[in-house]
Amino acid sequence: MTEIPTTRTARYLPLLSVVTLLAAPLPALGSGLGWSLIFGDSGSADLLEKLVETADFQKSPADKIETLGPDGPMPEISRQMVGVSGDAQAAIPALKKACTGLGLEAPDAGQAATEPDMICTGKFKEARVTVHASLVCRSACEVAIETRAISY
Repeated sequence: MTEIPTTRTARYLPLLSVVTLLAAPLPALGSGLGWSLIFGDSGSADLLEKLVETADFQKSPADKIETLGPDGPMPEISRQMVGVSGDAQAAIPALKKACTGLGLEAPDAGQAATEPDMICTGKFKEARVTVHASLVCRSACEVAIETRAISY
């Protein structure tokens, strides 16, 4: 019986298969990074920091800001829990006032009906943004704030 000569490709096929399987997730991982490098940050975290800084209510320590990058049609989302040490009922009106100071407007009736926790919307740093806030009181009160931004 004659032995068929092994080609270089056939010899390395198992190794190439393993490398391909390991490298397959990289484009998906890199796409989010590529998105931010090409289009930049939509500004949802910057907006959140600015709102909390500007809002005039007594704050206690806040959690870190959590930011989720944009994914297809989904906006960039930043979230933070901010403790309220004074009058808890003053927190949401103070955030609405901070929105107005940043040039954002109250949501229209349709938006308010669809998303009752939306407190303002508008344009911030070349992005279309919405701000959502709700008061959460257990043993202490906190304001859950979420900003969403889609770059133009």
